[in-house]
Amino acid sequence: MLKTFSTVMCAVVLLSTPARASACDQAEDQATLNECAALELRQADSQLNEAYRELRSKFPDQLRPDLVKAQRAWIAFRDAECNIMVKAVETGSTGPMVVSNCLAKVTRQRLEEFRYKLACEAGDFDCVQVDDSAD
Repeated sequence: MLKTFSTVMCAVVLLSTPARASACDQAEDQATLNECAALELRQADSQLNEAYRELRSKFPDQLRPDLVKAQRAWIAFRDAECNIMVKAVETGSTGPMVVSNCLAKVTRQRLEEFRYKLACEAGDFDCVQVDDSAD
């Protein structure tokens, strides 16, 4: 039991973000590169989800359904866009990395769009005016 606990704790320490980031900087094999790309995608997705929740909470009630619809359509777009980009390599050993990299890149672009919308100032007609009092 103690050996299992020690093994689990070592794994937790090794997979922590700073240690993992260091391992990713030094990655030399494809399996590690694939894992690191997947980690980057999870981080980008987590940041996007956080920004989406914040934006959604500040959107006027009557526009929230449209925001949800737009986000679902964006997810379909993102997945289709990356599917096009990786068709040539998806069955190779680099496939998972290429897919994750593409998804992370497009996700970070969407995150920047959300951050822009969250920072809009009154009178900016390039984005929806959100309710700052919803904090």
